Amino acid sequence: MKNLKAQQGFTLIELMIVVAIIGILASVAVPQYQNYVLRTDATNTLSVARPLQLAVGEYAARYSSLPADAAAVADYTGIDTTPANQAAGKVDQITTGADGVLEIQFATSTDVPAELAGKTYRLVPAINSNGAVVWSSQSAGTDPIDTTYLPKMK
Repeated sequence: MKNLKAQQGFTLIELMIVVAIIGILASVAVPQYQNYVLRTDATNTLSVARPLQLAVGEYAARYSSLPADAAAVADYTGIDTTPANQAAGKVDQITTGADGVLEIQFATSTDVPAELAGKTYRLVPAINSNGAVVWSSQSAGTDPIDTTYLPKMK
């Protein structure tokens, strides 16, 4: 009969290698996850800006041009364009500017991450060749948002 040696398990070196590999993977994954969460927070603010985006789109569809200012949007659609009245969730205010540009400012409350608190970005409309309004996002204002956290508009 053969004398089979019983399985002894893993050696200390093998376990240390596995722990080192997991540590390296975690050191790469955690910062990427944190950036993902911040980008998601910034993108979720688009839902707050959506009524104003739609109002600008309606104005552009009716007049084949972008509105000159917030008053033009308010007069045509009846939507309230007062910046503070557009606050919701993590958004402190949304300012409607010339050519329908929307400037979104994050709140500075405790539920807003420090990387986004008080930061600003801009949604810029343009009329494409089909007459539809397309939007792009840009860093803007006196305290602009980092470009890595800008919402993707496509």
